[in-house]
Amino acid sequence: MQVGCYTANAMQLEAGKTIEQLLPCAGEGSNGGRIQTLPVGTEVEGAAMPYAPMGAPRISYASPPYSGALALKLAVQALDGKEVPKKVVLPLPIVTNDTIKLCKEGTWQEMKDGCNTFLPSIVPNPGWFASIFSEQTPEVGLAAALVGQPEN
Repeated sequence: MQVGCYTANAMQLEAGKTIEQLLPCAGEGSNGGRIQTLPVGTEVEGAAMPYAPMGAPRISYASPPYSGALALKLAVQALDGKEVPKKVVLPLPIVTNDTIKLCKEGTWQEMKDGCNTFLPSIVPNPGWFASIFSEQTPEVGLAAALVGQPEN
């Protein structure tokens, strides 16, 4: 399958498939899909099926929403007369079953250290895109992404 992985897994479960029967999926960077990628039995505050760890076979690959924050930061720098690059290439973050790592708080430092999905107790919307980390936007931690409160 491709894209809509969170919903596709939820529909498979609703249709009577077991967790072991879930089809592999590649696509979006939704927090719900990434939570489903965590191994079965992972302790996750706020998790409830289908927004829960199930070891779903997955590649999460998505356009990063931090691109807007970076564009605004570069625009302000340009308005301040600073030199800004004429071309910016953003890496597309890839998360797999081998690289999934749960953030406990969602700070920029925690994301820099490799976490890439967030507790459902903090991010109740499983459709929320989780690829918010960029070395170039240290101001954007989880609080900034959710409610506009910069970290730095």
